[in-house]
Amino acid sequence: MGTGERPPVLFLHGVFVNGDVWRNVVSRLSGSFDCVVPDLPFGSHHTPMNADADLSPLGIADLIADFIRALDIAPVRLVANDSGGAFAQIITAQHPELVDSLVLTNCDCYDNFFPLIFRYLTPLSRVPGGLWPVAQSLRLKPIRRSPLAYGWSTARPLPPQVEKAYVAPLLRSEIRRDIAKAMKDVHPRYTHAAIQALRTYPGRVLVAWGDADKYFPLRLGEQLARDIPNATFVKIPNARAFVPEDAPAELAKLISEFFT
Repeated sequence: MGTGERPPVLFLHGVFVNGDVWRNVVSRLSGSFDCVVPDLPFGSHHTPMNADADLSPLGIADLIADFIRALDIAPVRLVANDSGGAFAQIITAQHPELVDSLVLTNCDCYDNFFPLIFRYLTPLSRVPGGLWPVAQSLRLKPIRRSPLAYGWSTARPLPPQVEKAYVAPLLRSEIRRDIAKAMKDVHPRYTHAAIQALRTYPGRVLVAWGDADKYFPLRLGEQLARDIPNATFVKIPNARAFVPEDAPAELAKLISEFFT
């Protein structure tokens, strides 16, 4: 959805969350920017995709590119987190004319697409019904707050209502179908190809990285800032993978200053 009639900023989230991960950032920016926050087909979305939708990594990148064109917001300011950051890199690499500038927070990149602890999801997604036990296990708070779910994503536990909102859609078979299609072909070759293309990207890039992340270490953000021309690196203290949850005020300030 959009909020206001200001310069557009498109926010991309990762798997097993939805646009709500940006709620505390968007509330701080909506007075200055038109914040566009879609729910991507990553397992916590409420409206299933068509059964024949191409949800491969390149298909999702094309889907987001078509979304940008349909809203007529190109070239857009793009902000991404977690696995949404991988797709932001892919989109910017494939369609640089669509992206005015880019903010990457802690996200999948290089060999970490997915991080090692979550790589079991890719082969599991290829098994019919393979995500059903995952969905059922996430109904249990100890599982949700373990490293295999959201436990290491934030410095403090997510609010219970937010956790449940992320998990509830996954209990529907058509939602599991979508996320299985999105994850079954995930591979670092996509992020490596993207970073090679981004070495010639002319736009400005801000890499704002939480320094307490156990999934995406600080060195990955520093490497991104070295490999992408016109990139600036900022360390965000005490934030983990879900920077919009851990440091919304600081992140909103950085985004506002960068895009202004």
